[in-house]
Amino acid sequence: MKRRRVAQATDSNRLGKMVVRHVTPSTTQFVISGMEALQREFAKDDPLHRLRCRLGYGTWVVRRHVRQSARRKGAIRVSYVNRVPVGFVAFTTHQIPIGNRFEGVQSRIGTIDFLWVKPSFRRIGIGRKLIDDALCQLAKDGCDMAKADLFHFSSISIRLFQRAGFSTRHVIVSIPLGGFPTWHGRD
Repeated sequence: MKRRRVAQATDSNRLGKMVVRHVTPSTTQFVISGMEALQREFAKDDPLHRLRCRLGYGTWVVRRHVRQSARRKGAIRVSYVNRVPVGFVAFTTHQIPIGNRFEGVQSRIGTIDFLWVKPSFRRIGIGRKLIDDALCQLAKDGCDMAKADLFHFSSISIRLFQRAGFSTRHVIVSIPLGGFPTWHGRD
């Protein structure tokens, strides 16, 4: 017990004053580099070695989310500790057409697309606070439900979202078929 209390005290000291705000032009480069780091982490952890890093991916994703934010269809929120950006969450909202509504109940779903925290600031509560902030923003935007798509090999992320109240709703299974599909690269 004593070790745990000491660790928590150390973590809270390192956490300092944490604030979550919308992305600004000055933090855009931080989010871009975080997106690219996240992409490298996915590629490294992929057990099938199928994921590849795409040049300019971070810039493309950030621009897309900034455009959606301008149309009130999503946002990027950045976490700061002592005025230094340490993590971000990007989320979008989707209107569900009447014909696709499950039991005719949900009308608007929020999706947490990306969550990333600098490695030196992980496991001290920043990811959880970013999730809570995203859920609060999605509720303000009129969402009835929130979801996040996670890779099965990211057990730490799965536990984080489960502790935040998420539960597994469906499972997508896949199998590698070797190489690219036959249509790839053909006219």
